[in-house]
Amino acid sequence: MWLTVLAVVLAAGVRFYHLGTEDFWQDEIHSLFNSAASRAAVENLPHGVILREVPRYAKLTPASTPAAVWRNMDDDSHPPLYFMLLLGWRRLFGDGEAAVRTMPVLFSVLSIVPVALIALELRRPALAPLVALLLAISFAHILMGQENRPYSLSLLLVSTSFFLLARIENGWAEWSKPKRALYAAAYGVIVFLAPMTHYFSVLALVGQGVYALIRLRGSARTVWAFTAGAAALAFCLIWVPHLLAQRDFIASQDWLIEGVPDHAHRTVLRAADLPTRQLFLTKRFLLDAVNSMTGFGILTASCLILWFSRAREALIFACWFLAPISILTAIDLTTQQQLLTHIRYSSAAIPGLAGLIALAVGRLPRALAWLAVLALVAGSLRTLYYLPAQHNPHSRMAARLIERDLRPDDLIIYDAVEWPSFWPLRMFQMVSYYLPYNPPTLLLRRHPDEALKAQMAKFERIYIITPRVKDNAPEIPDYLADSHPLVLASDQINEIGWVYLFTK
Repeated sequence: MWLTVLAVVLAAGVRFYHLGTEDFWQDEIHSLFNSAASRAAVENLPHGVILREVPRYAKLTPASTPAAVWRNMDDDSHPPLYFMLLLGWRRLFGDGEAAVRTMPVLFSVLSIVPVALIALELRRPALAPLVALLLAISFAHILMGQENRPYSLSLLLVSTSFFLLARIENGWAEWSKPKRALYAAAYGVIVFLAPMTHYFSVLALVGQGVYALIRLRGSARTVWAFTAGAAALAFCLIWVPHLLAQRDFIASQDWLIEGVPDHAHRTVLRAADLPTRQLFLTKRFLLDAVNSMTGFGILTASCLILWFSRAREALIFACWFLAPISILTAIDLTTQQQLLTHIRYSSAAIPGLAGLIALAVGRLPRALAWLAVLALVAGSLRTLYYLPAQHNPHSRMAARLIERDLRPDDLIIYDAVEWPSFWPLRMFQMVSYYLPYNPPTLLLRRHPDEALKAQMAKFERIYIITPRVKDNAPEIPDYLADSHPLVLASDQINEIGWVYLFTK
């Protein structure tokens, strides 16, 4: 048991290490908007119009209440539970990067505990420290724990539901009616809360349903079906009307579309290398044959070892990992999406992979088992060396460059002409968060017309933030050439672009 505790302590240390060194990235700032009940106002900011009074959208106000967060979610693609908790957390502990990210770190660390407890339910106590260690140093698990996003809470709830199901399977026949009712109620509440945190937790719950139908018998299966059905019905009645209201926003997320001729081939590679990307730090969006072969080899070898050793206890982890990955692969193949590219969408399946690997290692001869453990740990050292796992854009750097001489009557233009339509708003969200206030602001995604140029010419000083490039070099906006000469040009800033200052 003490080895499991040490693994959990290691997980906490790894996730807290340099937790506040990186700036918030766009999605983390979205979490702040959501918890402040201001996401809708941000998403509906007009483009091509000079905005004279721009609020501090991420700041909590008296209007930021749990009910307001709930109502505000129609302009997002997530359910509200995490953001409602984040609202309370921010009121208690503040808005610093480390302070805000401590909440998902705690969820991430706690999510390891029910997975280790499953090992005890499987009567494999030696499995607990190994699976806890794998999760403690898994790249994807660390990444989800260090981000101010709902994925770590989803992991905690899904892992807890699998533990409760395993507990019900083992103890149902011996329990009294009150104890049965208590466990069934707890299971139902957790199964309801998981999709209220993230929709893709449902994919892992589908695998859980497959496992329950295979393993449960008699009244245990009947009560499970009733409880899971009641949780699903409660979710539909309480939240599905809001989910339907989110359809237009979700449909507008065209950045997930991969319209290339070899999409099917790339999807298969992404599915194959997913175990590698979840366990080890690899280059983002990498479709490398070595990674795909490694990931496919790890998963296939684990499944073969467990199959030939007749390890029936592996079924829970196999359903936990394979069901969501299979569903995501099918979605990607049929819709031209690339959900598998982003490991956050498959994060609920990570404990299933860790459990499969840990069980397979436990079935090997001792010498081979130690070699396998050493290989896994060695593969994870690169992850630990490059902590924190998330390397975020340098929004603060751009903001500080502007702030040094910023005046309330300056104009800031977020210029992404001919770039994807969401890019100006993306830059505004990230940079403005780190500015002390918002001066007049212009979001620009197409070249300004003469009327807009005339309005811009009235400003003495204009900052332009743009990611635009031409011929592999920064493209300096030219629509101020007749009125404002260029006086400052920054170096390239990660994920932001360049900052220019034009003044009369």
